[in-house]
Amino acid sequence: MSYSGKTNWQFDEVVKEADLNRIEQGLLDAHAGVETAKSEAKAYTDEKVDGITPGAIGAVKKSDFDAHTADAGLHVTAAKQAAWDAKETPAGAQAKADVALAAAKADATSKATQAETNAKNFTNSLPWQRVRVTDDLGFAINISNGNLNDDRPTGWYMGSVMANAPSSEWYYVEIIRHNNLWMTQTAFNFNNNYSYTRRKMNGTWGGWTNNLDSGQVRIMNGQLEFFNGSVWKAVGGKMSTFKGSNSIRKFNNDYVSIFNVQGSGVFNWLYYDYPNGGNVESRNTSIVVTLDGQYSVGMYSVWSSNNYLGITGGSDYNNRLHGLPFSNSLDISYRFSRDDEYLYGTVYYSYSLHI
Repeated sequence: MSYSGKTNWQFDEVVKEADLNRIEQGLLDAHAGVETAKSEAKAYTDEKVDGITPGAIGAVKKSDFDAHTADAGLHVTAAKQAAWDAKETPAGAQAKADVALAAAKADATSKATQAETNAKNFTNSLPWQRVRVTDDLGFAINISNGNLNDDRPTGWYMGSVMANAPSSEWYYVEIIRHNNLWMTQTAFNFNNNYSYTRRKMNGTWGGWTNNLDSGQVRIMNGQLEFFNGSVWKAVGGKMSTFKGSNSIRKFNNDYVSIFNVQGSGVFNWLYYDYPNGGNVESRNTSIVVTLDGQYSVGMYSVWSSNNYLGITGGSDYNNRLHGLPFSNSLDISYRFSRDDEYLYGTVYYSYSLHI
């Protein structure tokens, strides 16, 4: 009989022998049912898989698994991983490229520098002119507003308003230099045939001397003559001596000419005097003696009463500036050295002219 369970038990109901037997019988029936189901399931399974092979259903055989596992070409092995790990990365490759580039640049720079040095050494070993004697176009080097006392290499120069030149005019200047202590300068005037030469001897510059040529001296009727810039005059001819004076009686900050003569001759002497009671005892002025357009003597010399233009400060005649020759012109000018000065007095002078 099939088991029929009781599900309406009451809490005060008494379990009887028949009830226990029924329960036990149910357990036995259930167990038997399990065994029957197991047997039937096995039989069904055996029936379904009877004749089925791994190949028929596409199953992988164990030998295939073993071959797959042993395939070193398919799988990543430790050796392959090590090889991959050793391969270059982009960052590593860039770093190595940068190092190689820097090394190449350094090597190229070193070789280029050495090549330049070798070229310079080779060039310097050859006999060639290493100092400019003209400008880049072959013209004289312009040194306007410069100073001819400055040391310059041998060469050809030109300029105007040059300190220590014969005058402020334009000149070509040829310099021949032995060293810093010994050199010769020749200045050629742009506007006439006059040229001047001076020399630096043992570090000291001498004065300019006029280089006379056929345009400045000549023999005419057996008489030696020189050209003073306007007319020919006999050398050693008759000379006339002139004496004069000029009053200084004005307030002035510009140079004023006391006298000016054209021609050749000799500046004899000059002195300044002021009357007693004058108001210039503590005042100064400057008197300039200009020979042939050059501030040759007395430039900015400080004058006082009756100092006779003393070279050493004395009033002796032998200490005066005197006996200075000139070829073209003589000019004496004055200027007050301070804006607040009011100077007056008399300048006395003497000069001789060829006539």
